[in-house]
Parts: sequence; C-alpha cells; structure tokens
Amino acid sequence: MHNWIVVCIALQLLSHQASAQVPQAPGDESSSCTLQDLGDNKKVLLDSRHYDNLLQSGGVWDTNNGVWAYRLGGACTRQVRACSESSEAQNNWMFTQHISKALASGETGGYAVNISVEVQYRFSCSSTTVCALGSGAGQMLGVYRYTVDTPQNQKNTALYTLIGTIQDSSILAGRKTTLMFTLSSSEGGFYLGFRDEGTCFQLERLTVYRYTGEPQTIGLLMYPSDAPAPVSGTDFIPGTCADNAASFDFMDPLIQISSTGEWGMNPDMCFCTPGFEYVADPQCIACSEGEFKAELSNNDLCIPCPENSVSGGVAAAVCPCREGYIRSPDRPGDACSRSPSAPNVAFNTGPVVTDNLEVTLCWLPPMEKGGGDSFFYNIYVHEVDNKQLLLTIVNEAPIEPEDTGNMICYKTDLMRNGEYLFLVTSENSATSTPDDVTDLSKVDGRYLPFFVTAGAVEMAGAAEMAAAMVITIFGVLMAAVLGM
Repeated sequence: MHNWIVVCIALQLLSHQASAQVPQAPGDESSSCTLQDLGDNKKVLLDSRHYDNLLQSGGVWDTNNGVWAYRLGGACTRQVRACSESSEAQNNWMFTQHISKALASGETGGYAVNISVEVQYRFSCSSTTVCALGSGAGQMLGVYRYTVDTPQNQKNTALYTLIGTIQDSSILAGRKTTLMFTLSSSEGGFYLGFRDEGTCFQLERLTVYRYTGEPQTIGLLMYPSDAPAPVSGTDFIPGTCADNAASFDFMDPLIQISSTGEWGMNPDMCFCTPGFEYVADPQCIACSEGEFKAELSNNDLCIPCPENSVSGGVAAAVCPCREGYIRSPDRPGDACSRSPSAPNVAFNTGPVVTDNLEVTLCWLPPMEKGGGDSFFYNIYVHEVDNKQLLLTIVNEAPIEPEDTGNMICYKTDLMRNGEYLFLVTSENSATSTPDDVTDLSKVDGRYLPFFVTAGAVEMAGAAEMAAAMVITIFGVLMAAVLGM
C-alpha cells in the first residue's frame, strides 16, 4: 500500500514538472539571446531569433515527422527548413510553442487584438526536381493557427485553421510576407502550424507581434504602456494625469488610439489641482506657505493669502479666515472681514428739521470697517405716521464713499410732511443686507439714527388724540433706537 502511495506522489511530481516546463511565449526566451525591438508600436509575442534552440531535443518547437530541421545559423539565429522534394503531395507539419496574447503575467487580456505573423523565407526547390506544388504559380506553404487559452497538445492538426498561404516562384533569400488574424476578447492564446506539402521551404525568421500604444508623457498627460490597439478604426483608453494634476471631471482622461498603436491628437486634459501651480517642466508644484490657488487650472498662479486669512501650510487650496472673520465660501479670493462699527456722528446729534420735502444727512466713517475688499453704506427710512416699525431701504444702490477720511452726505426727497426715522448702516462682505428691517437686531451695532421733521405737523382737524399718537409713536422709536 505504501509503495502505491509513493508511486502516485512520484507521478504527480513528474506531471507537475512536465507541465511547468511547457514553453509559452512571450516570456520563454533564451537568456543568451539579445531581445530585439521591432519598433513602430509592434510588441513582440514571439521572435525565432530570441531562442538558442528551436527544434532539437528540449527545443520550443515540434514537428510531426522530422522533415523540418535546422538549415543554417547558430544559437539565436536559427533557420529551419522542410525540403523533401517529391512529386507526391506530402504533409509535413511544424508547430510553435503556445503563444499568449497577453504581454505580461498580470495582464487580463480581456480585449480583441490583431495578431501579425511576419515570415522571412525563401523557396529553394531545385530546378532538376519537380516539387509537388512547384509548377505554374510557384511553390506554396500553408500557415495555420490553433486557438486555445493554455498550452495543450499542439500536434492535433485537425484543430488548426488556415490563416493564409505563402506562395512564390522566386528562389531569392530574404523574401518577407505578413499574415494577420484576430483574437476575440475571450480568446487568450494560440499555436502556429506550418504545413509543407512537398516544397523546399526555408524559414529564415518568424516574428509574431501585435500593435500597442507606446508609453509617453505630453504635458501633464501620461500615456499608458502596452495599451492594446483596436482591431479596426480607433478606440479610447484611459490615460493618467501626472502627480497633483487631474481632469476637470477628476476621472481618468480618455486617449484616442489607432489600430496600429498610433496615439491621436489629444487636447490638454490634465490640469494642476488646487494648491498647485503649473511650471514648464512640465509639472505641478505646491504653493508656498502664505499662498494659495483655488482653481483646477494651468493658467492660475499661486497668490498671497487675502487679508485676514492664513494658509496653514504649503499646497493650500484656500486660506481660512482668522478667528472672528468670515467671507463667502464661494469666493476664496476675497479678503476676510467682520462686521463694521456704526457710522460716526458728523456734527448734529439732535433731530433734523427741514421746512421742505428735501433732507440731507451727513456722517463720518466708522471707527472699525471690519476689513475685506468692500465697504459701503445703506440707508433705511420709517415714516412715524405708520404705526408699524418698518424700515425700508431708500437708496437704489449702496453708497460707496469716495474718500473714507471725509464726511459723507446723502440727499433724498421725502414723501410728505411729517416725522421720519432714518438709519445709516455700515456694510461690508461680512454683513447681509435685508430688503427691509423689521427688527433692529439685524443691523445691531452698526447703524446711526437720524430723526427728521419735515414741515409743520398738521394738528387742525386731527384733534389732540392724533397729535398724541404721533408723539407716542415717535417716542417708542426713540426708545427702541436709543435704548431709552
């Protein structure tokens, strides 16, 4: 019983070693051979000049009857030939090792590709012997493929389908032809078979390749390595933006590629992210401390932090406001500010009296404007005859002081004779401007009141009760404004 177990284990080990030694291209090239690059976006899957042994014992190719054999060359330059001249049709096959369409072990291969089979050859049937297919159109050799994902028994010729034929009446060396076939997205690899039917054919070099896009970097756009070319037309594949760069949608940019691996003319698709500026190397470098850049672009530069804000370090996309200061979140380039103080009294602290329907209000700038990029004044008015405390803005546009060091005056017309309350408010980017003020807390701490009497208050016909109502309302307003 133990002997059977040992035998089984030994057979399993031999089977594993045999399967591990099955050659598969690319990746099984001889270390003694120099790998040659074909250029022109051609990625080699198999090149007969990358092997020191093709057909001898331990070689990567095989035959069905031994007719195919070495003709010329040594290691890494082997040439093989089938030359059994006869007037009778023959069936001499030579098979390559398994060829994977994937270029690396980690590649999934889930795409369709065109496979090119380039054959450098010569026919050398002697003039004294009639080859089976040598008369008329010349000698001919069939090239076949057997599509299979993993290495199998490649000698079953019934599984091979014809790719094309090589037919030539010339006997000159160095002839070359290229055949092509397509592997679908679900097909992972193949064998090639060469069928000689009685000619004298010499294979000088066999190269199998597919087209891929070559890696390169243009601007901030990085083109991928070994990108599979489509089988026809053009396709789009994902590229990569350089460090600290991104596309506008922050997705991988799509790059156009042709069926021969040529990259299309792609516009700028990568831009330096916020906190980084573009330099001509090209690359994106971080903003220095005390600077920021808010936009995804290659045109904007890092600029100093706005007033009353700090970067907090390098590569700042925004400079946060100092404590106690604010700004609009969608305007990172604006200076930070806080609410200003109230305008200062110019020369008159008492009620303003006018004998017509025109009034001029004057004041001085506040002690504290709160910082920021903008500062202006709003003016609200309340008619005392109106029983509700409703202050309505009267200036159509904010008042921009021409010289903040001088007195500011504003002239306006009144609707009718009577008692009025005006409020002049200090405003900047940290304040909000309501359409009306129903609660003085909305402008708390930043308004200057003006009490205005226009003409004589009519008492005749209204009796003493009407006069008392006016005085009462005016007193309530005074108390609300002045804290009386």
